[in-house]
Amino acid sequence: MRSLLTRKFVYISRNYSVNKTFQDIPGPKPLPLVGNALLFSPLGPYNVSRLLDGFTDLQKQYGDIIKLNMGNKISLLIFNPDDIRSMFQHEGKYPQRPTFEALKDYREKKYQCVGVVPDNGKEWYRLRQNVQTLLKLKTVHSYWNKQQTVAQEFSAGLLSKMNSDGIVKDFIQHAFQYSLEAIGVVCYGKRLNCFSNNSEDSRVNKAIVQANVQFLKALGETFHQPPWWKLWRTKAYKVIESTQDFMLATAVKYLEAARKKLSENPDLFLEEDPILYHLLENQNLSETEKNLLVTEIFQGGIDATGTVITMMLYELARNSSIQTAIYADLMKNKMKPGHISPLLRACLKETLRLHPTAGGSSRIIDSDACVLSGYHVPKGTLVVGVNPVISRMGCHFSNPLKFDPWRWLQKAEAPHPYISLPFGHGARMCPGRRFAEQEILLGIAEKYRLLLTARVDCTSHPMKKHFRAMQVADSFSDLSKNLRTQLSLSIIAVMWILSSVIHVVLMQQAGERDDQINSNSGSFMFLMELYV
Repeated sequence: MRSLLTRKFVYISRNYSVNKTFQDIPGPKPLPLVGNALLFSPLGPYNVSRLLDGFTDLQKQYGDIIKLNMGNKISLLIFNPDDIRSMFQHEGKYPQRPTFEALKDYREKKYQCVGVVPDNGKEWYRLRQNVQTLLKLKTVHSYWNKQQTVAQEFSAGLLSKMNSDGIVKDFIQHAFQYSLEAIGVVCYGKRLNCFSNNSEDSRVNKAIVQANVQFLKALGETFHQPPWWKLWRTKAYKVIESTQDFMLATAVKYLEAARKKLSENPDLFLEEDPILYHLLENQNLSETEKNLLVTEIFQGGIDATGTVITMMLYELARNSSIQTAIYADLMKNKMKPGHISPLLRACLKETLRLHPTAGGSSRIIDSDACVLSGYHVPKGTLVVGVNPVISRMGCHFSNPLKFDPWRWLQKAEAPHPYISLPFGHGARMCPGRRFAEQEILLGIAEKYRLLLTARVDCTSHPMKKHFRAMQVADSFSDLSKNLRTQLSLSIIAVMWILSSVIHVVLMQQAGERDDQINSNSGSFMFLMELYV
């Protein structure tokens, strides 16, 4: 690995020794009207659900910065961590990324409020400022005991889920139930009873998980496909409507009970549920905004957390020596807030390096002074930092495809800080990051106190991933004392022929402004931090 001094010299020489124009940036030759859109269509070499495979191949052909013309606007892919740092340095006060227009449209019509996820600009900034308490370690640690109890019940419950062969089928669904229960104590101040045998609790919780899966799938479809929903309510748009109404109704129901507890004993409520207390007592937010913010935090804590737990177990199943070391460390040192096994935390970092749920970071440049790899990049350009590809490159890590958590514990030079950004960065960093890390680490730790994970078909069936509204696994087999995970998720094929042309025509018919067109110019690239 290059020394820090060498890296800085290479970066400086690349950016200032040559004055290169935006037009000189390399990339595949665009076709008339459609540009490069056919690359990701059924007629092209790449599949939109396998974006990272396509981007990896493009990087090999054209290098660390690539220009793509998707018919109406030009976007850039960058594969150098120094350029990603520069991208963030030119994001402006209100960092912008492509918006989820269908979600924003429905929320504006139904709730007269958009929320943090689909918005940009001053209104996004105002709402975002009101969830900053989620990032305070003291606040996160105050939920440690509650979430550790959830993790202990989850791990103990796996024993009862095993069949006669010691196999737990469809483990990912159990991981989703765990993440649902763990985030529920934060967002709603109550246990959702995901592990109980009560049929009504089970029905409601399964409905929540299913609604979240359906929502993310529909969100991805409306983002990737031509915006037919502007002309009629498409199936995906209807799914967004129904799932948003269901999730918000769930929030209203649970928050009503929380408000009652708050009114009865404010001091006790502050001690037990500090996040809800500060949110419900916030005079700068309307009741609808409060309900919507809680819903976003809640939804963001289900799919991604369960997926990362599953992927972490997949890697540990292939490395028995690491499992043994984790178990020995857990038996020797008791975990407590602020004192988590360094090896376990390193395993999480390594899992997120190899299997991030987000596909990268995207920003619309807000400065005329941005220079990437020596090329001047004009204001308004959509730039995508493809971190999942960067973090697997041999120039940054030795043996990059190997699961090696000890690389994060070495006292030698640390990896470049912009190589792996699984939770995003800066003002739009995932506000629930610290809670997600705490839930994952507690879940894995309590599981390994009871059960080890044995390898099953990991070589003959390597894990592949695709994009839904985040990166998820196609299939997965894991045996935990014989704990097996079967994960099979499907995604609808996306037809891209002439999509950029159709997109422009529909927008012009709707009379939308050019800046709105620009905000969606990278609609083929679902590469961003989802809940930020």
